[in-house]
Amino acid sequence: MTKLYVEQALSFGVDNYEGLWKIQYLHPLDANKKVQAWVPLNPDDELIGEVINNVAVAQPGEKLTEVMGWLYDRITRYPYYWPKEGTYVDKFGYDFEVVMGTGDATTSIEITQVAYEILMTELRVKPEQPENTQDVDIQFDKIAGGGVLIKLSVTLDRSQPVSELNLAPFTKYPMELMSLMYEEDTESFHPKKEILLPAAQQDNKKFEQTTQSIRFQFPVVTAKRFTIILRQQNPEKNTYTYNDEGLDKTQLWNQLSQREVEVTLDTTDGLETVSATEINKMTGWDIYLEQLKKYEKELLEWKKEFDLYKQKQSERERALQNQAVENKRYASALSTYRAEFNAATAKYKTRVINYNEQLKNYNTAYAKYQKDLLIYNKYLRDYGNWKSNWG
Repeated sequence: MTKLYVEQALSFGVDNYEGLWKIQYLHPLDANKKVQAWVPLNPDDELIGEVINNVAVAQPGEKLTEVMGWLYDRITRYPYYWPKEGTYVDKFGYDFEVVMGTGDATTSIEITQVAYEILMTELRVKPEQPENTQDVDIQFDKIAGGGVLIKLSVTLDRSQPVSELNLAPFTKYPMELMSLMYEEDTESFHPKKEILLPAAQQDNKKFEQTTQSIRFQFPVVTAKRFTIILRQQNPEKNTYTYNDEGLDKTQLWNQLSQREVEVTLDTTDGLETVSATEINKMTGWDIYLEQLKKYEKELLEWKKEFDLYKQKQSERERALQNQAVENKRYASALSTYRAEFNAATAKYKTRVINYNEQLKNYNTAYAKYQKDLLIYNKYLRDYGNWKSNWG
């Protein structure tokens, strides 16, 4: 039967103590159809293959059985639903693998490897160590002498499963991995454990001597911090003389180290290479003096730029002062204009009031004139009538 992938479980939980778990998900080939299945805790349960309430009992995979065991230990009441109810475990992939039989009945179901590892991390489950684990508790870091040894410490953001180490040394001569140790946590005391290297089972022999990347795979361990010890059998020793002021010039030291790489490594990435004869003529002091000249030249240019900046700053301050004087003069002129404007406005308002008063008197006199004119016209008509009757 073909294995199908399911993006997420719509629901996954158990209703009662030691009951069958029930999972519901969308059909992988029909997003409009929901599929249900019973999932027993025991992969050898006698009910596997049976149908209960029209729902098939599916065979759980090894990883899913382990996940249900983790969840079972966290159940405090029933019904219980797992913490990823209605959401994704792996947001960028699939959560489950199913095999479906007749009538779309689920015959077997397994959680994907990625979802399994995500749940292991979120539930803070420590992975079981294989029987042939290659790590031992150590009390002292003892490495055979010879060459130059360097100890590196790498601290991860959190404790997590790790099964592979990749080192990419940038070196002229071969490096060898001498020891690899880890600690499960750094918040509380956890003894260091050393992962035995494949070629280091006896007499503490080197694991690999190379100028290329070192890749080492080992059984899964839960680690927060790694301690790595490397050795170089053929180191080059350079002596540099600095005064106290020079010791504080971190940038100068970085430039010096970079220049030393350029003159001692035959690279193919565009850096200037130097012949072996020239390398033998050049000492660490020569390189130091060369870099010191470059540093002094850069410092001189920086001083010029700083002086130019001070000049521009001074010009800007003078411009601001002139602007302040102009603003003050403008404010004074505006104040004088404002006083004249206010006086003219007051005078205009007074004249308007007087005009309105005169207009009111005129309207009153005109109304009286109209009234007297009506009386006069009445008298005039009466006189005309009397004259015509008695004339």
